[in-house]
Amino acid sequence: MLINKSKASILAIATGVLYTVISEWGLRGLVESGSRPSFADIVLLGALIWPLLLAFFLREKPWKWGLLYTAGVLLAVFTPVFYEGIFVDPTSNNLWGLGFLIMVVVILPAAMISAFVGFFL
Repeated sequence: MLINKSKASILAIATGVLYTVISEWGLRGLVESGSRPSFADIVLLGALIWPLLLAFFLREKPWKWGLLYTAGVLLAVFTPVFYEGIFVDPTSNNLWGLGFLIMVVVILPAAMISAFVGFFL
């Protein structure tokens, strides 16, 4: 492994955060076009690609890369929700727990499977 464990963990979380934020910005730019993919499709695609690459190149505990990538995606998605709920309007995001559960159910299995495939390639 070329980098130490703590830097690799930060890399996995940062990958999830950056991919999610860049995807959201890209989707905002595609609002005018008629064929706009859903945010869930793009984040799921990232969950299939990035943990696979992390596990393939870093070769350590594939479950770790799936969990850390999922944590990064959740951090990127729910930071604005919590900010808005605390500072802007406390009643605006009453169903954040349901959204959290749906994101975990969709992203975590895909990220784990992808990381295990990358580890065993």
